[in-house]
Amino acid sequence: MTAFALNFNACTEQSPLSSTDENPFARDNVQLIDLGDAFASLSKGELKVSAVVTPEDGGQLVLIKGKAFKEQQKDFKKSGEIEIVDDDSLDIVGFGKKAGFIVSLTVLPHSVKDTTELSLRMDKKSFDMEFGPPGTVFANPALLNIIAVNLNLKKVNLETLAIYYDNPETGQWQKIDSENVVVDKEHGFLRIRNTQITHFSRYACAWSN
Repeated sequence: MTAFALNFNACTEQSPLSSTDENPFARDNVQLIDLGDAFASLSKGELKVSAVVTPEDGGQLVLIKGKAFKEQQKDFKKSGEIEIVDDDSLDIVGFGKKAGFIVSLTVLPHSVKDTTELSLRMDKKSFDMEFGPPGTVFANPALLNIIAVNLNLKKVNLETLAIYYDNPETGQWQKIDSENVVVDKEHGFLRIRNTQITHFSRYACAWSN
């Protein structure tokens, strides 16, 4: 099973991204989103993105992948930013078997003390992602948005589906409140809007039993 997880820590020689690592979600009754066979073609090669954020203006770190969001990818390359996609404006049925996802982290103005280059490296197999630099804290919460189509959502518990983070103080996965979660199981559609991120830690799009 391919994992849908986020890790907001920079990679080190001691903790590289690797699909052979022990699954950290095999505890606390937290279950991973299964990306399904439709995402097999997206797992070739390593994905890397970076963006500079400033104290005055903030900024945005965006990763777009897959045929389902080709138009959004073109627009992003032209403008350097992406607007939050309105659920009502999406033709979910029109995606067909096309898979894809958009992950965006928006840093608001006056959230960082210094001009900082944020980075994202995504594992080629497990959807594990490393955000850097480590130890980053935001004065105003950054907003994490995720949208994806053609996921395997058949066994997902919709009541607990959300963004979770690995709380180092308790050693437990902790659910984070999101503005809204939209799911269409039939078409594997998932939309999580404006999850507030105050610091870099390990995160996951998951649910609990």
